[in-house]
Amino acid sequence: MSAVVGLGDRTVGAGGAPLGPALHALGLQVDPANVLRVRQVLLTEADRLTTGLVWHGPGAKVGPCGGDPVSQEAMVAFNHRIDGFLDEVRARIQGLRDAAEVLADNARRYGRTEAEITGSFTSRYSDDDVWATL
Repeated sequence: MSAVVGLGDRTVGAGGAPLGPALHALGLQVDPANVLRVRQVLLTEADRLTTGLVWHGPGAKVGPCGGDPVSQEAMVAFNHRIDGFLDEVRARIQGLRDAAEVLADNARRYGRTEAEITGSFTSRYSDDDVWATL
């Protein structure tokens, strides 16, 4: 399977990876008939991951296991790793949202209206709301 010609020219995410190969790697083929459905799938996953961060992210820290110096050092190390993991999840969420925006641009080129594009998915979160809390 391959993505529609032209999708691979667009980049998505912080690493600037082309969207076409990313869709191909997932086994997704995008065409005028399914572009909004694929966009919906990506945004649904972004919202699912965001919900996980909203519910579990703020409490994803560990305290010291004891009063000894090793416990303090271990706490710092564990929390550093947890922060790295949460940053990776945030980056993946943003990558999904970026890919969905590329698909929205393609939908426009395919002749879809703004009403069709915005009506294909409504997020539970506004970007400002959720990123401020995470």
